[in-house]
Amino acid sequence: MFNHLKYPCPLLNLIIIVLPIAPLLANNPQNTESWADDMELVWESVTQSFPMTELQEKEWSSIRKRSLRKAKRIRSEIEFVELTNNVFDQMGVSHFKLYGTQNQILRPQTNDHVSTKGHLGFEIRWIDGKWYVDGLDEHHQAYDEGIRNGDQLISVNAQKLISKIENSSEMILASQPRYLFGQIGNAAKVSFKTDNGKKRTIELDYVKWSGIWTKPIGNFPSLPAKLNVVEIENITVIRFDLFSFDFMQSIVQAIKNSHDRDGIIFDLRGNRGGLGFMANGIVGHMSNDSFRMGTMYMKEGTINFHVFPQHNPYLGKVAVIIDRWSASTTEIFASGIQESGRGKVFGETSMGAALPSKFSKLPNGMVLQQAIATLVSANGRSIENEGVVPDYPIEMTKQDLIQGNDPLLSAALEWIKGR
Repeated sequence: MFNHLKYPCPLLNLIIIVLPIAPLLANNPQNTESWADDMELVWESVTQSFPMTELQEKEWSSIRKRSLRKAKRIRSEIEFVELTNNVFDQMGVSHFKLYGTQNQILRPQTNDHVSTKGHLGFEIRWIDGKWYVDGLDEHHQAYDEGIRNGDQLISVNAQKLISKIENSSEMILASQPRYLFGQIGNAAKVSFKTDNGKKRTIELDYVKWSGIWTKPIGNFPSLPAKLNVVEIENITVIRFDLFSFDFMQSIVQAIKNSHDRDGIIFDLRGNRGGLGFMANGIVGHMSNDSFRMGTMYMKEGTINFHVFPQHNPYLGKVAVIIDRWSASTTEIFASGIQESGRGKVFGETSMGAALPSKFSKLPNGMVLQQAIATLVSANGRSIENEGVVPDYPIEMTKQDLIQGNDPLLSAALEWIKGR
């Protein structure tokens, strides 16, 4: 777990989506008094929806008073969004974020961008505070230009990738690094540092995304995602980076097809979360027993992530691979597998951002994400800020990328094989 980020709040780390809620903000960006009113309404929504502890209630009351004073000096939407998100950072919990009307992530819910938005032909992986090329497409221009896995990515269009994550506003960049997107037909100036230390800046074209764009749900937008299912040494490896219903049928089918396999590995590195109840739904196809994976404590009442065994479940060995970018629903899934004894967890301590949240579309075009519950694991442990600690802690190195090694996957394979 990265100790310099105590309270992460990445965009995609939602567990559930509740849609919509009542309008919150006044729609007058010119009147400075209205921004104070808007801030007050945001706070009202927070206090009405989130089950605060006595300590949080005391601390947040002070934060609230300071934010209202500052909001009276606000003169634009940009300033208001920045102030609100700085306030959320001070609150010390994940899944609170305000997105302005010009935010390119949460746009009107259409699929028009599916055919026009492309990526740069590679993913990137965070190792020791730096971003390195990983998953390079050998058919892409970047490979022809001499870029290789293990090269350090420095900047895109002169925007440097952050080397240290200080607060949740920076998590927007950090939680979406695996796929660098832009309009097909355009090019980006991308700067790299190769393995021999040489710096290079080249223009790369955005090409068609090889994964899918998920179906939008309410105020939650269509997002790029991938699912890969392969067989290695008679073991099924299922890798996906978003808990989206678009993948549910394929994941269940992969489990059903694995009855003659030695085990199943869920590779959830970089999985940003998604629909929370997919976690216990998937586990239901791998258990003869009914059990609880975790509990959400809301303002009024509780909701359990309960596993209900499905017909003819898979009962072989199960391994889960996570890293520091595995968040939210991924953490519920991993901790549930671990604490129930159903399988083992490999890799790095996860992000520790595990609060159920909702997205709300506001009349003025802004979108508010806010946590609506706390969450504890089956053993009563809070995952928020702590993350899931693997049974087998393993980290990837730059040399692993260069040499094409995957020590996390290898360890999971070895455990299933009993070697």
